[in-house]
Amino acid sequence: MLLIDNRILIVHMRKCGGTSFCSALIDLLTLKRLFFLGYTPEGEERSVRYRRRPEGVWKHATVETIHKGLHLDRKALDIYLLSVRPWWERVALSTSTPCATISRVRRNTAGSRA
Repeated sequence: MLLIDNRILIVHMRKCGGTSFCSALIDLLTLKRLFFLGYTPEGEERSVRYRRRPEGVWKHATVETIHKGLHLDRKALDIYLLSVRPWWERVALSTSTPCATISRVRRNTAGSRA
């Protein structure tokens, strides 16, 4: 979870490359413009503290949890859901077998040439 200038919120799914993307943004932008949970040793420590609060905001929190927990004005936010890696493979691997089978078939056929 990365908040830029209190108006741009970047949220990402686990294991979909969001940590790498947000870490790169943290390196590019000045820290005064950012609020983040995770990604750096300081951010990970902050994430642990915020997760213990009743709101339960942390690095992989949902948009609704972040919105309510940080008391952000939803109308003033630009919200981006980030997935660098294909999210369907992540979901398929964590759910039922038919989805995982579809994912494997797609992966195998995508690499072959006719």
